[in-house]
Amino acid sequence: MNVLLKAVVARTIALAVNGETMIRKLLQKIKEKISSRQEHTNRFLKFYYAHHRRLLKERRSTYYTKREKGICVRCSRKSLAGIIFCSYHQKMQKGYNQKARAK
Repeated sequence: MNVLLKAVVARTIALAVNGETMIRKLLQKIKEKISSRQEHTNRFLKFYYAHHRRLLKERRSTYYTKREKGICVRCSRKSLAGIIFCSYHQKMQKGYNQKARAK
């Protein structure tokens, strides 16, 4: 009798744990549906928020491939030796840095 009682208790605990995970998954799906229905100011933001994870991965991968090939990471020109930018973007970056340090 004692073994039967332990088995029943173990099964109810397992069901409770599985039930919690199922409830969590359902709540997560509901949250995703609600967030996907959010109003965005324009179609570009809507696209960005729908695909931002994939876009970030693509951006990171192209950065590293361009850096290894010696191409400017902001355009397609040849980069300077030891620097990730071409001469134009390096000049622009110096200006950005001066403005940022002046604050």
